[in-house]
Amino acid sequence: RMIKAVLPEMKRRRSGHIVVVSSVMGLQGIVFNDVYAASKFAVEGFCESLAVQLLQF
Repeated sequence: RMIKAVLPEMKRRRSGHIVVVSSVMGLQGIVFNDVYAASKFAVEGFCESLAVQLLQF
């Protein structure tokens, strides 16, 4: 929700930073922590996708 709230102003200014805290588990899973690792991987993927979409700004 926060990212969605600040994006219009960041686009208008053509500047800004978004800091998202995740875990290394998003990059490397550990046995019996599959659901946790999957949720962190989703955060990593979301951030990468968002970065590509916002390159034009």
